[in-house]
Amino acid sequence: NPPYISEEEMADLSEIVRFHEPLHALTDGGDGLKFYKRFMEDIPLVMKDKVFVVFEIGWKQGAAVKDLILKAFKGAEVEV
Repeated sequence: NPPYISEEEMADLSEIVRFHEPLHALTDGGDGLKFYKRFMEDIPLVMKDKVFVVFEIGWKQGAAVKDLILKAFKGAEVEV
């Protein structure tokens, strides 16, 4: 899974997670959407036709990730 925890949410993580996982594995240092934004830019360069993609996302990110997908792929079917 990508580093999807926002900087804002980092303070709310349990100490077990915060202090025993590498920081770069948890957060991108911003809104937690950096990976998804980059993915939506790059995937059209390598996909041939239809693709099936599954992401792990933060519990508050469903609408934002869905919006990124729909902007990149008009008419895509997206379930959150």
